[in-house]
Amino acid sequence: MLISALSKVYSAALKAFFLCSSTLALSLIPADHTMADIRFVTQDFPPFSYADSAGKISGPFADLARHICKVKQLQCTFDILPWSRAQAYLKGGLAEAIFPFGINKQRQEWVTFSIPVVETAYGFFLRKNKPVTLKNSDELEGKTIGVYGPSNTATVLNEFNIDQQRFKVMMTPDDQQLFKMLFIDRVDAVFSNRDVGIAMLQRLQKQAYHYSGNYVQIGYYFGFPKHRTSKDVLIFMQTLAQMKQNKRVSGFFCTSQNIDLFGCR
Repeated sequence: MLISALSKVYSAALKAFFLCSSTLALSLIPADHTMADIRFVTQDFPPFSYADSAGKISGPFADLARHICKVKQLQCTFDILPWSRAQAYLKGGLAEAIFPFGINKQRQEWVTFSIPVVETAYGFFLRKNKPVTLKNSDELEGKTIGVYGPSNTATVLNEFNIDQQRFKVMMTPDDQQLFKMLFIDRVDAVFSNRDVGIAMLQRLQKQAYHYSGNYVQIGYYFGFPKHRTSKDVLIFMQTLAQMKQNKRVSGFFCTSQNIDLFGCR
């Protein structure tokens, strides 16, 4: 009798545990995400992605994704997160897509990339009165270079910095803070995405600084986890490829307010 009673108590406790665990797991996922076909994550990375004054995820990547989702009747949601967390969401199954995403060897091991969505570049920003372009190794010798990271930008810069001895790298996870370090001469130059830096200088009205030219041209993509490719993601990728072939993607980037960005001129 005692064993039977204890068995019933244990069974009831076990059911309560699983019910509580399931409720907690569901509570960790935003309500609007539970029914989403594709959950997109991004970072605050203007002009590519940012939250507008109303908190809506904006920028050409989000506009393009929303257009495809609407045309294909897909339920899509968008979140801005710190960049490392956004990538963790993609790896851990809390998101199906990420943008804007650059390619490197490490990411190719676990990410399926869309067709290139937009071409951009990495290069150096510095004071206009500096008599250097920082396009060769001699000009970088002994200098302190600021870079946003951890990021693909930082990966590219560190690959150029052979044995970590050519120049000093100062990395920060805040783009605006990075450029402020340039303005007060804490760094000699900033290595940044071209369009992010140009937009930053325009927004902060800093005319004494300039982009010295492309160090390397890159593409930005939508990224999807290799081990989870749903039918809805395949539909999204195919539609994007068709739009790119029909030259209907550039219109989301080359708007009147972005005429100086994304190589639109």
